[in-house]
Amino acid sequence: MTTATSTPQRQRPLWAMSLPPRFDVHRTDFLDRLEPVRDRWVAIDGSGVNFADHAAIDALVATRLRFLDAGGDLRLVEPSTAFRVTLELTGDAALLEPAGDLVELGVR
Repeated sequence: MTTATSTPQRQRPLWAMSLPPRFDVHRTDFLDRLEPVRDRWVAIDGSGVNFADHAAIDALVATRLRFLDAGGDLRLVEPSTAFRVTLELTGDAALLEPAGDLVELGVR
C-alpha cells in the first residue's frame, strides 16, 4: 500500500496544469500520459472545476498513487469549493491531500 508523503514546500513543481471546468471520465486521458519523476512533483490546479464525476476523481487518485510509487508526487492545489465538497463527500480528499495556495507552493 502506498502512503502519502508531504510535498517539498520549498521546491517548485516540475510543472503545473489546470483541470477543465467539467472534469469527467471523458476528460481524464491526459492523466495516463503524465510521467512521474523521482523527488519532483506536479501541481494540478483544481480552481476552475465546477463539476467532477467519481470516475474522473478515481483516475486522479490512481495517478497520484502512481506518482508516489515512483518517488514523486502529484498535488491537487486550490480546488474549487464545488470540487472540494465532492472530494469530501466521496472520501477522496484524504487520498489527494488538496493543498491551498498556488503562490504558497511556488507555482505562481
